[in-house]
Amino acid sequence: MGNLGSLPASSSRTPARNHRDNLDRQRSPLGPALGPFARALAATLVVALGLTVVPDLGPTPVARAQSGVTVSLSDEVYTSPSRASSCSNTGALRNATDALDAGWRTATGATSFETGTFGPGANPTPNPTTLTIDGVSVSVSKHDIPGADAAAGTNSSWGTVDTANSSDPALRIGNTLQDCSPRPSRLYQSGNQPTYWNATGGDGSTLDAVFIEFSEPVRAFGAWFGDVETRVDGEGEPAYLKLFNSDGDVVSVTTIAPQRDVPLATDPSGRTECGGQQSSDAFACGNQGTRFIGFHSSLAEVTAMMVVVGDDDSCTEFPGDCSGTEEHVSLIGPTLAVYPPTGAIEVTKTVDGENPPPTWTFSLTATNGCTLPIDPYEVTTPGAGGTASFTDLPVSIDDPANPGTPLTCQYTVAETPVADWELDAEASSTLTELEVSDGAVVALDVENARIPPPTTTTTEATTTTE
Repeated sequence: MGNLGSLPASSSRTPARNHRDNLDRQRSPLGPALGPFARALAATLVVALGLTVVPDLGPTPVARAQSGVTVSLSDEVYTSPSRASSCSNTGALRNATDALDAGWRTATGATSFETGTFGPGANPTPNPTTLTIDGVSVSVSKHDIPGADAAAGTNSSWGTVDTANSSDPALRIGNTLQDCSPRPSRLYQSGNQPTYWNATGGDGSTLDAVFIEFSEPVRAFGAWFGDVETRVDGEGEPAYLKLFNSDGDVVSVTTIAPQRDVPLATDPSGRTECGGQQSSDAFACGNQGTRFIGFHSSLAEVTAMMVVVGDDDSCTEFPGDCSGTEEHVSLIGPTLAVYPPTGAIEVTKTVDGENPPPTWTFSLTATNGCTLPIDPYEVTTPGAGGTASFTDLPVSIDDPANPGTPLTCQYTVAETPVADWELDAEASSTLTELEVSDGAVVALDVENARIPPPTTTTTEATTTTE
């Protein structure tokens, strides 16, 4: 129940990836702290058959961590350009929503993607609900987040897992996502609708969030989110996107700002009429809209993604209805970018001698036209010795001279020289022409010894007296 296959059913990548457990110490799988839980188009304004794609107000807020993780926030597609109470459900609307992931797909650099599907609902829906995408176990759960933690960059600031009941969270099959937010066309059927994940309740004192956890670090992921209300004008509450690594550290915190609010004649910016009482909310600031939210990176390091929902309602006009504690979120189409097979090179340093340098630095180069995930690619080990890894290394590329034939990548590891220390001759001979295979780790043992100081010979002169 809630445990489903993925689309497509087959994958060119192997599902067994336990080798990653012992790769880079920065990207081991989630530890006990997390446990087992697991832009896009150039914007235009289109009004057709009840369709509104909101125009751009400027660059999307993008958070880049030191690691190179980039966040993608698409424009919003709304159910209608007015405050009409009925849900607009047209093919044009769904097609516009479907295209929201285009920018993210291009930015990932991947050529293949796999989208997971939720299965039939259960009573209650498991929290977390788990599905498998490209061999990765993906857990989706509803969390309660104290307001002070929503934008916090502190370790493990993901709140607590909400207690599931018969309808919260729920797997639903309606023609739209939560509160009329449109579906993408690829995940719409006239009958037997693909289910979507939906949160409907809360404790009245914390913010709702959807917490998505991966069984191993991933490079790129995204999904369509419905009804992610947010304000950044001092009214209501902002929504946030947070990414975590395997240690529970926050890799990125991004404010999910509205792309553009409603173009009302009385308020061209739309800010003050973004939202009011529930019965008169404008279709803006996320209310009844869908957007694609995701991330991509050159290295697989993100192990959890969380979207915290905000509030579109004006605190000036409605101080009792703007805290975000009564707002919820939905999602559909969780998607992983699929990359070619990769391997890793792990360097273990041992030291023979006293007073070593603070760190030892190793650099990696590739031959045969292969491209490194980071360039330059360097790792360090502690001065007293230790282990560091080069990860996500392509196994092969398409041979330019023989299209369709794989050309094996070769790698060379070089140690930055340190005065008065020498590299073991045997280790030196093993650092070139290295080849990796999918899911495997090439282990290198490198020893450095202190160069003995030169010896000094003193000759004493002897004088003879007659």
